[in-house]
Amino acid sequence: MHLWLKTLWDLTKKQKGRLTELEKLNLKINLDYLLKGAFGEFWDYRNPVWAKPYLDKWFWWATHSRL
Repeated sequence: MHLWLKTLWDLTKKQKGRLTELEKLNLKINLDYLLKGAFGEFWDYRNPVWAKPYLDKWFWWATHSRL
């Protein structure tokens, strides 16, 4: 499904509703979508002092997600 290729902000209202329905199925691709979105937030950090702990936390989540 192509909606997993979009960011959450680019989804239409209908697509957001569909994504909510799919999240209830607890598919691994949903976790992948969340990881992708969370990694995108990393690029918002301007200060490496703040970015490092965020990236470390994200990396732990990604490596322990069993994907």
